[in-house]
Amino acid sequence: MNTTVLQVPINIDLRKRVDQMAENQGFSSAQEVVRVFLSRFAAGKIEVEFFPQSNLSSLNERKYKKMLKQPVNSQKQFGNVEDLMESLNVG
Repeated sequence: MNTTVLQVPINIDLRKRVDQMAENQGFSSAQEVVRVFLSRFAAGKIEVEFFPQSNLSSLNERKYKKMLKQPVNSQKQFGNVEDLMESLNVG
C-alpha cells in the first residue's frame, strides 16, 4: 500500500476529547476518524462550510431569522408625491 503521513499538531486536551468521542462512536482511534473523514471528503461525499460567528444578541438573532422568513413587499405605488412623503413620515 502506498501511504504517506499527515502530521497535525493539536492541543493535548483536544486529542483526549477526540479519542474519547472516537471510541464512543465505535472507531478504533482518532486516526481512523481522520482517515474516514478524508476519504469521504476526497470522494465528494462530505462538504465543509465555515460560517462567520454572528455578533447579534440572541434576541436580535431571533428577530433577524423571523424577518428572513417574512415575504418582502418590494413595490409600493403612490398616486402623488404627498402620499409618498406621508408613507415615509416626512411630510
